[in-house]
Amino acid sequence: MLKISALSAAVLAAVSFHTSATQEIERITVTANKIEQSQKDVLASVSVIERTDIERSGARDLVTLLSQQAGIQINSNGGFGHNAGLTLRGGSSKHTLVLIDGNRVGSATLGYKSIAKVPLQSIERVEILKGSRAAIYGSDAMAGVINIITRRAEHTTADMTLGSNSYRNAQVATSFKSDALTVLANLGYEETDNFDVLQGTQPDTDGHDNTSLGLRAEYQITSESKVFAAFQGSEGDTNYDSRFGSSNATVFQSKFDNQFLSIGFETQQGNVSHAFTATKSQDESVDVNEFGASKTVTKRNILNYDGHIDVQENWVVLGGINATEDDVSESTSTYVQSKRDTLGVFVGTVYEYDQALVEATVRYDDDDQFGSEVTHSLAVGYKVHRDATFRLAHNTGYKAPTFNDLYFPSSGNPALSPEESDNFELGLKASVADTVIDFAIYQTDYTNKIVWRQDTNGNWGPDNVENAQHSGLELSISNTLMFGIESNFNYAFVNAKDNTNGKPLPQVAKSTANWQLAKQWDDFEVITELQFRGERDSTASLPTGEAYRLDSYTLVNLAANYDFSDAVKLSARIENLFDKEYGAVASSLVKNEQSEVTGVNYYNTPERRFFVNLQYRF
Repeated sequence: MLKISALSAAVLAAVSFHTSATQEIERITVTANKIEQSQKDVLASVSVIERTDIERSGARDLVTLLSQQAGIQINSNGGFGHNAGLTLRGGSSKHTLVLIDGNRVGSATLGYKSIAKVPLQSIERVEILKGSRAAIYGSDAMAGVINIITRRAEHTTADMTLGSNSYRNAQVATSFKSDALTVLANLGYEETDNFDVLQGTQPDTDGHDNTSLGLRAEYQITSESKVFAAFQGSEGDTNYDSRFGSSNATVFQSKFDNQFLSIGFETQQGNVSHAFTATKSQDESVDVNEFGASKTVTKRNILNYDGHIDVQENWVVLGGINATEDDVSESTSTYVQSKRDTLGVFVGTVYEYDQALVEATVRYDDDDQFGSEVTHSLAVGYKVHRDATFRLAHNTGYKAPTFNDLYFPSSGNPALSPEESDNFELGLKASVADTVIDFAIYQTDYTNKIVWRQDTNGNWGPDNVENAQHSGLELSISNTLMFGIESNFNYAFVNAKDNTNGKPLPQVAKSTANWQLAKQWDDFEVITELQFRGERDSTASLPTGEAYRLDSYTLVNLAANYDFSDAVKLSARIENLFDKEYGAVASSLVKNEQSEVTGVNYYNTPERRFFVNLQYRF
C-alpha cells in the first residue's frame, strides 16, 4: 500500500477536529451498488454530473465534460467526433466500463465505447465511479465505471448553438404526462467543419456530424410497479487523417450508427425490489479510405435481473443475474468465432452499524470463450463524524480478451487469458464548514496485460506479457471563497509504470489539475476553468528507444450564462482563451536527411474557439 503523503496527512488532520453540516446539495448515485445511495455514503470515489452542470459549463461534447474530472485524462486525435483515448487512474480506454442507463455498450472488437460519438444533448446525468467494480458489472470495470443516464426532460426546451469552425447544433427535449403514462423525447443535430487534425500529411478539414434521437415511455401500473421502453440512437460521420495513408489523400471517413433499445419492469413489494431489463444495442462503424471500405459491427443482447431486500433500515442485501450475447458476425473481417455468451451472477450487501459501514460483493462470470472468473469487492468505512467518513477498500477486476485479440485474421491469439487487476484504496469524504472534500490514495496491480509483440517468427500479435502498477492520489475540494465565488478544485497524481521494464506508461501525465471558479450576479453568471496537464511520454519512440517526451500545458476556458427570463437563457463559452499551442498526442517523428530527429508531428488540438447558445423553455 501507498504511504500517506504530507498532503494527505494535512487533510486528515483538518477533519479530525472540526466538521459541521455540509451545505452541499445531496446527490444520489445508482452506479456503485445498483441501489439508490447518497453520494457521500458510497465507499468509493464517485462524481455525479447533473444536466444543470452540463448546461452551466457550456461544454459541447462528453470529452470536454469528462476531462474536467479528477483522475481522468483524455487524449484526442483531433476535434469533435475523433478518437479520444480515455485514461482513468492510468488505465487505458478498455479498462473503463461505459454504461448507458446501467447497461453495457461499446465495441466487442475494440473492447471499449467511443465516448466522442455519444451526443451530449442526449445525456441527463453522468455518474463516474473510480476503482474496480467488476464484482457488480463483470469484465472491463477495472479502472472504473462511467454510467450515462439518458435525458429525462421535465419541461420542453429548444436550443440553438453556433460556434467556431462552422459549428452548428440544434436540439429539442420534451416530456408528456397523462395519468399513469409518461413520455420523454430528445432530438439533436450537430455539425462542424472541425480543422485539419494531423500535422505533416493530408491537409484538409476533418468535419463531423451527429444526429441523435431519444424516446422513453413509462407506464405506472400501480404505485409500486411500472413498465418502460426506451430507445437512444445516434448516427453520423467523421472525416479523419491517417499517418499510414498517402500524403495528399482526402478520402478518410468513418460512418457510425449506434443504437440502444431497452424494455423493463420494476416493482417494489414491501421491503423487496425487483428490476427486469432486456436490452439490444448496436455499435456499427463503416470506414472508407483510399484502401477500400470495411465495416465493424457489434450487436449485443442482454437479459438482466437486479434485486435487493431491505432486511433492516440499515442493512440491504442485493444481487443480480446477467446474460449477455455479443455478435460481430456482420463485420467485414471473418472471425473464427463471432459470438460470445457470458453469464454473470453476483450477490452483495450494504450494512451500516452505528459509525461503521460495510460494502461487500462477490461475482461469478462464465464466458464461453475463455472460461470462468470470480471477482470480489470489500470496503469498510468509519464515520468519525456525521459528515466525515474514512474508507478502506480492496477490489479485484478483469478484462476479457476482445474478438480482435482472440480471432482477428492473421494475428489473433485464441490462447489469451483475461487481464486481471488487484486494487487497494484508502479514502476520506468530509464536510468542513462549507467545504466538501474527497481524498483517495490507491494502488492497482495489473497482471497478464495484453500487448502486441513479435513472436519468434517475427510475426506481430497480442500476448499476455505485461504487468503494470498504477499508484496515486486524488484530491477534490468544493467550497465557497470570498465574495461568494464558488470553487471546485481537483488534483490527481498517478505513477503508472510497466513492471517489466520500469518505464512509465505512454500518454499518462503524472500530475493533472482542474480548477473551476464561478460567480453569480443575479441573473448573470461567469465561470472560469483552468486545466493543467503535466509532462508525459508519447507513443513515438526516439532512435535510442526512449519515448518522445510531451510538454506540460495549461488551458483556460471561460463560460457565461444570462437568464433573460424564466423561459429564455443565453450562454457563451470560449475554449483555450489564450490560444495556447500544445500537443496532446504525437503521431510520428520528423527526421532530416541524416535520419536525425528534428521534431514530432502531432494530432492538432483546437485553437481558441467560441460557442454561443440560446435556450428557450416552453
